[in-house]
Amino acid sequence: MAGGTTRPGSGGSAGTGRDDKRPGRSDHPPALGGKRPGRDGDGPGSGGDRPDPGGRDSRRVALPTAPLAGALKKKHVAWRMLLTTHALLLRRTEAMLQAAGMIPFDWHDVLMALHEAPDGRLRPTDLAEAVLLSRAGISRRVDRMTHAGLVRRQRHPADKRSVFLSLTPKGRRTLHDFWPVYRAIIEECFTPALSASEAETLSAAFHRIVRRHGGEAHQNIYPGSVTEEP
Repeated sequence: MAGGTTRPGSGGSAGTGRDDKRPGRSDHPPALGGKRPGRDGDGPGSGGDRPDPGGRDSRRVALPTAPLAGALKKKHVAWRMLLTTHALLLRRTEAMLQAAGMIPFDWHDVLMALHEAPDGRLRPTDLAEAVLLSRAGISRRVDRMTHAGLVRRQRHPADKRSVFLSLTPKGRRTLHDFWPVYRAIIEECFTPALSASEAETLSAAFHRIVRRHGGEAHQNIYPGSVTEEP
């Protein structure tokens, strides 16, 4: 789709909420024989924080019959390299953010989703869709971020049963302070490996995949127009 200051002791420090791995970035099949993260704890692989299985991902899979050769094999190689690259970049990014005293990487998704919301607020169900978490998973993550003073819950003025989530002033400052460090990581770990044309090709391919499999919250992501910059 998607888009810190030092936070020790703030409740939003790098060590807080790290069991809440970033969806789409850490909740992935094991790459090159690696272990799926979160299986032994209460992270994404343990149930609560994994992506909601009730959507398109729950469709029955048709078993292929064609031999794995030619162009199809090349695409399978690309798939495996995508998962491996994702796992390596995630591990490196999280380590660099933690060393810099930043908030957990997966908290950034929530801050960005609320920052980009049309009215600066989202219902919990819409936020869960935007960051690819189950309702239980987003509730736990928001609880931590609310405790850290980054997110607040507000009742809808016309419907007291409805709750909206929005950024606090601290949450907005945290998001904007996070960006220079995050940008430096992207430009150290990712951008040097790509030419401009290769980046455009990757963006176009990922865009097609997102449009095909993403929910409504992900349908307005266009290559060349969306970055992680707040």
